[in-house]
Amino acid sequence: MKKSLLIVGKDYPAGRAYVTAAVDSQRNVVITKESQNDISEQTEVEFANWNRSSPISAKNLIIKAETQTGILDEALVIFDSSLYTSRFSQFDIETFSKADDELVRGYYYIVSEIVSRFLKKNHGQIVFVAKGIKDFFSKSIPVQSAFSAFKSLAEGFAFQFDELNAPKIFLVIAENETDDEIAQWLFRYIDEIENLKNKQKKKNIRWIKVGEKSGKKFF
Repeated sequence: MKKSLLIVGKDYPAGRAYVTAAVDSQRNVVITKESQNDISEQTEVEFANWNRSSPISAKNLIIKAETQTGILDEALVIFDSSLYTSRFSQFDIETFSKADDELVRGYYYIVSEIVSRFLKKNHGQIVFVAKGIKDFFSKSIPVQSAFSAFKSLAEGFAFQFDELNAPKIFLVIAENETDDEIAQWLFRYIDEIENLKNKQKKKNIRWIKVGEKSGKKFF
């Protein structure tokens, strides 16, 4: 039976590589989209709107994802710093405020809703993907600050629910890898270690590097 997956943080079409890899790994996918307009492409996925600065929008997104898939099994939450540096390159109060609304509070709202739903169902897993860039401080201090907040948020939830059956939480750190490399590795990795994690009461909480697999690399 196919799993159902919600992808947030890298809207379609920017998140196309994750959609392709997820569908190839037998997942039904719901992904947020960049525009309010309908997408004309013929795809095997469902699209949803997400206003990052609105907690109501976060709640509605989870409801829509469940309505479209029946039951939500997984959530992929992506912070790709390269998406944001040009928008948040200024060093002023307005830029920091906007970055806080979208890149700090926005992620908190959606992750809180996902966690709440998974706890209620005693089912589900969350994958956090944090992708940084070199020379953060010379490109965008607001994004660097938000990136650190995202990692802290992910780590906090991972430790909070470490000994629970659900939600299971994976922390993935990416550096120079392309979206295709990340996505192709990611779903294979999750599927391969799922049974092992189900047998462990205490998880090994750490940031997993893209390409990692039992001390070896996929590429």
